[in-house]
Amino acid sequence: MAGKSKSYTVMIVPNPPSRIHRFSIRHQSLRWILGAGSLLGVLLAFVLVHYFFLVDQVADQKVLIHVLQDNQRMQEARVHSFTETTMQLQEKMARLNEFDAKLRLFADIRPSQEGAQSLAMGGMGEASSGDPVSLGDLSGESLSRRIEEDITILQDQAVLQEVSFQDLEGAVKSKKIQWTSTPSIWPVRGWLAAGFGKRIHPITNQKAMHYGIDIATWSGTPVVAPADGLVTYVGTNGSFGKMIRIDHSYGIQTRYGHLSKYQTQKARRVKRGDVIGYVGQT
Repeated sequence: MAGKSKSYTVMIVPNPPSRIHRFSIRHQSLRWILGAGSLLGVLLAFVLVHYFFLVDQVADQKVLIHVLQDNQRMQEARVHSFTETTMQLQEKMARLNEFDAKLRLFADIRPSQEGAQSLAMGGMGEASSGDPVSLGDLSGESLSRRIEEDITILQDQAVLQEVSFQDLEGAVKSKKIQWTSTPSIWPVRGWLAAGFGKRIHPITNQKAMHYGIDIATWSGTPVVAPADGLVTYVGTNGSFGKMIRIDHSYGIQTRYGHLSKYQTQKARRVKRGDVIGYVGQT
């Protein structure tokens, strides 16, 4: 070191000995080199720390992505299951609506005002498009709105169908009385000897109107009521001989003549199949 400016001499002695290499470094330059090296070391340390931090962040992000993907697959499975369930319910509601309409047609029962509103809304499957819900086709908000719409539609349809069935139940109860009062079975077992209408009278041998049907069978065969009704007459009545008359309401009356004896009495209510008398030749 010499002069006002300090410097450092570095000697490089090779082995085996040969020419010695020397070079000088000023004190100020050395300080700059050491400072730059320190700064570079700090920067390198910062870069390494940041790199490992980012690697850890990426690993966490990958785990989070896998979790989100699993959750999405679970949500898609749930939505698919919900969609299938919704469509099955819509199909069941449609079948119930069709069954309701068939029952009304069969029983000749017109829907009430509430029931008419249900029928006026159309088939149970028409309110919704019925297309399967797809996460790829619908955003989260749209999907949620679609599900809410489907649930609301099914709830409305269920209420209307319940009202319709209640109306149908009341009408069937009312019709049941009419059905049980309508003759639907033969009063005796036998064969038809003469039908209703004009025929040759067996006694006068003249064409005359026959206001009934003749059923030939063994004497003493039980005669049963063909429907529910009220016995309004029990006694002898001209050419009918011993006769029973039953009022079935709804403008229907039936008479049974030529009996051998009675098994009921006037003002008694009878049910379909009750024995009211026995076949005779009176």
